[in-house]
Amino acid sequence: MAEFSDEQRAALRGLIDAEVRGRTNRNGGGTFGVLSFLLLVVLAGGLGFFFWVNQGTWDWRNLYADGGGGGDNREVLSEFLLRQAESITDEVRFAQREVSSLRGQQEQLRDEAEEIAAAYRKLAQKAAKAERMISVAEDLDRKLDQVAGAVASSGAVQSVLADKLMASRLQAGTFECGHAYRPTEDGWEEVMTRTVSFESGFTSPPKVFLAPNLLEAYYREPNVILAFEAGSITENKFDLTIRAAGASTISDCRVDWIAVGSVE
Repeated sequence: MAEFSDEQRAALRGLIDAEVRGRTNRNGGGTFGVLSFLLLVVLAGGLGFFFWVNQGTWDWRNLYADGGGGGDNREVLSEFLLRQAESITDEVRFAQREVSSLRGQQEQLRDEAEEIAAAYRKLAQKAAKAERMISVAEDLDRKLDQVAGAVASSGAVQSVLADKLMASRLQAGTFECGHAYRPTEDGWEEVMTRTVSFESGFTSPPKVFLAPNLLEAYYREPNVILAFEAGSITENKFDLTIRAAGASTISDCRVDWIAVGSVE
């Protein structure tokens, strides 16, 4: 329970005693004393009812047992009102702590919701890119079959070309560049060269098409130009070379590739 200072208790006790004395002075109090006494009775009665309902350990009627408002009753009433004031102060402070705790929990939940939303948006973007790559590969595969069928139906003279088209297939993939750093100098410079392997080999070196995803390339400095090259193409792999112009350092990038070749 909260405790009032000695000065606060003395001041509050003086106010209470003054009101109680006004009640006992029946002849000299006048109209003001009667009204003050009635106000004190209403206040004390309300607090007494609250105390009786919540604690059940105080008999409010004992405060007026002698009917004359003696000094002992004034002392008891003063102590009772002080305890009630301290109890109400405790409840107010407890409510303030609860409100502060709930505000902190609300802020934490809002931060977690923003993190979840950001992660969901990032996953949705990657899923959309993957769907586009799959759609392009499937569409190209269907077109190869359509061209092969059209050539085969045109006559036996072109049957050899039709067989070659039927034997052509494609592979697609994505290469994550990771961290590729370079000196900060002017002019074109090779940033990195990495070997990319096919999932299944071709019977001859295929055609390789690169589609760098510039949205997923991050730079330490602005105004950088990137160039992507596919070289040393064999039946099983090719070398991916990244070049840059301008003073910059590449931290991360992504390159989508498609290889079309013969598998028979």
